Amino acid sequence: MLLPPKIAGPLDNLSRFVVVLGAIDGADVQLFVDGAPVGVAATASGLSISVPLGGFLLVPGQAVTATQSSGFNTSPKSPPEPVGKASADLPPITFVSIPHPCVDWVVLGGMVAGADATIQWKGRRIGSAVAAGPVVSVPVTFPSPASAGDVLEAFQSYTILGSPLVQGPPTPSLPLVPAPGDPPAPTLTPPYECDMAVLVSGLQDGTSLTIKHNADELAGFAYVGTSVRAWLDRPVAIGETLSARQESKGCRRLGSFSVPPVGVNPADLPIPVIGGPICPNASVLQ
Repeated sequence: MLLPPKIAGPLDNLSRFVVVLGAIDGADVQLFVDGAPVGVAATASGLSISVPLGGFLLVPGQAVTATQSSGFNTSPKSPPEPVGKASADLPPITFVSIPHPCVDWVVLGGMVAGADATIQWKGRRIGSAVAAGPVVSVPVTFPSPASAGDVLEAFQSYTILGSPLVQGPPTPSLPLVPAPGDPPAPTLTPPYECDMAVLVSGLQDGTSLTIKHNADELAGFAYVGTSVRAWLDRPVAIGETLSARQESKGCRRLGSFSVPPVGVNPADLPIPVIGGPICPNASVLQ
């Protein structure tokens, strides 16, 4: 029997995604609003999964639940998470990453889930994204070369059908730092079999990261700093190899894949020991 997952709140009428915790890898997670299924079931991977509502608009006072299914087994529904009303005032947001003229991604914090993040440069929009939580990674493209010392500007906004646009105050970035040199080949820490993620280090802030998992190439990883635990689309297995490459698309600087590729270590799981004695009708074992 599968245990019910848990919905990570709070939710409001801006929410376009619902973060679900506690689903097993490979399980199908289905959302329900007031008992009726909404959206399309998503496959769980890792410790949490962000499930899109598929265009469904939440209304304050509704209750959202979720189930997980694997094969012919379906869990009970999660405890209901109520839908609140979005604030009429949006706070200023913050720049979490350090932007430079060759940056492909900018990470922003202080977001309201469901709001749109917009980044501008010299009055022109260069990137936008919808926040699923308090932090959002925004892909950016400069229409012409940027320079060190330039300043970006970011704000969040939302609109609900039939209501006027609500926009938070703009936040300026620190002056762009000088662009780094060509991105080096990253370093990967060999994962253990069945891991769903791999640790990648030696990264430049704001570059685009590609991971090669055997013949599969995975892209779109966003991070802050010089390392990231990058989630894969399937568990790793003995005999497989992984490598990574970073590039700055805005400045057309392409790094090389890490050489040699790293392998997968066998899982070293200890044998569990049940501590006795076991009493009749015991509900918990240690």
